[in-house]
Amino acid sequence: MDAESALRRLMEGNARYVGGRSSGDFSGRRRRELAEGQAPFAVVIACSDSRVVPEAVFSAGLGDIFVIRTAGNTAGPDVLASAWYAADHLRVPLIVVLGHIGCGAVSAALQGHGGGPMGDTVRRISANIGGERDPIIAAEINARRTAEAVREAVPGTAVAAAVYDTAGGGVRFLLQDDAKPL
Repeated sequence: MDAESALRRLMEGNARYVGGRSSGDFSGRRRRELAEGQAPFAVVIACSDSRVVPEAVFSAGLGDIFVIRTAGNTAGPDVLASAWYAADHLRVPLIVVLGHIGCGAVSAALQGHGGGPMGDTVRRISANIGGERDPIIAAEINARRTAEAVREAVPGTAVAAAVYDTAGGGVRFLLQDDAKPL
């Protein structure tokens, strides 16, 4: 599967999710099929927020997407290493950075909170969003900047940025300079 087909599959899955027709396969049969190995069609780097579940949001089943979750969907060394592994070893054609509306880590960065174990994450988000004060725009900028870091770390793999609406369930893919998501 190529990156455009993977993107289309994610978009179609999200449309099913929004319409209440999710169709991911989590059956025992599917588990047995995957026991010997995985072949996901996309990577999704998402926030750890319990409301953001990529398999559900994209109507995906077991083994369909390689999910990497971290507070604020940031691109620290472990996230970049995981994305590189999926692209290099599993030959995944597409990586999506999925931000979301109402992100607590983005809110922490906007409010200047960042002590303790969240310090590095909040500093990374603050650097990504600069002086932006609007939380929705900040979530978009953070997803875009994380996608840029992933593109740099995983050359040759298509990378897209998107934002999930936690209330409505829709995913909006953010366009690049050429007005395309990839």
